[in-house]
Amino acid sequence: MDNNKIKEALILKHYNNLTKNIFNFLADFFTNKFYTVIYNLATQYTQKNNFTLEENYINILDNYLDSLIIKNPEEEEKKSKIISNFIKILYENYMKYINNQMIDMDDFLLKIVQSYLPNNHREEIYVKDKNNIAIIFHTIITSISEYMIEFIKLNLNLVLQNRVKENLVIIKKDFIYIFCKVKENLEINFNNEEENINNEFSDNEREEINCEEMIKNNVFYIALENKYNDTTNENKKLKFLVKELMEKNKKITNDIIKMKKLLVILNNKLKQQPQTQSQTIDIDTIPEVKKTNINDILNNKIDKINKDIEIDKQEINIMNDIEEENPFSDLLIN
Repeated sequence: MDNNKIKEALILKHYNNLTKNIFNFLADFFTNKFYTVIYNLATQYTQKNNFTLEENYINILDNYLDSLIIKNPEEEEKKSKIISNFIKILYENYMKYINNQMIDMDDFLLKIVQSYLPNNHREEIYVKDKNNIAIIFHTIITSISEYMIEFIKLNLNLVLQNRVKENLVIIKKDFIYIFCKVKENLEINFNNEEENINNEFSDNEREEINCEEMIKNNVFYIALENKYNDTTNENKKLKFLVKELMEKNKKITNDIIKMKKLLVILNNKLKQQPQTQSQTIDIDTIPEVKKTNINDILNNKIDKINKDIEIDKQEINIMNDIEEENPFSDLLIN
């Protein structure tokens, strides 16, 4: 069967009422990105650097594809932000595409995922889990992006040289074929998994299946397990950091308490020292004090000192109470 017949067969099989809306939207979105947005960007770069238009265009394509591929945990945080931003742009464009009808982000991602899954797996519970949706969505977008970029590189004349409106139709049609091809590949993978399970049963004897091993070898399980391990390791690092900060905080708190106690003692000693001759003041020479009873002044002064000491004691007690509390104890449970 030649390529054209294969294309027609796949499009007839997978481009239907269940997929048309999403496939048409994605074809419009990516055609605009590759034909207009990236072309204009490459043109701007060509005016600023020493590379040709083709070199700049291909560099942008490669950078886009690289941003989707997470090779190790170190890249995950940085690229997750890029992918999240990409999803936001995709979602905003879909809202315009459907004239701002009511649909939230999670339902939008689910619609894309369901469009690519085999029909008999669209409504399964595990598909609708947010984490699984994110993993399957990322897998689908990476797969279609690889095929689309491969097609564009083989047909650069459609984008860079012979820029006519008819090219948009050609690119869209091939993109829809690519979406059908990815859907067919997913269907084959699902069918192979089911066939492998069925082959475990002989005609005469039903052999026991190692479910645990089967689950562990599943692509989605492996991706989830890697995500779980990365999150667990990050959590351990954060717990260690919190513990370290708490130890430092405890030491600083103890130092503050000691300083406060020393200041109270020093303050008391200074207040108890008798005045020197140079500090003696003849109260009778101060007009405002002449009519005031000296005993009243001294009594008021002593009362104020006692109040200051009492306040300091209360602050020390409060600091002691704080020292005993551990606001992060729930984070440090093993």
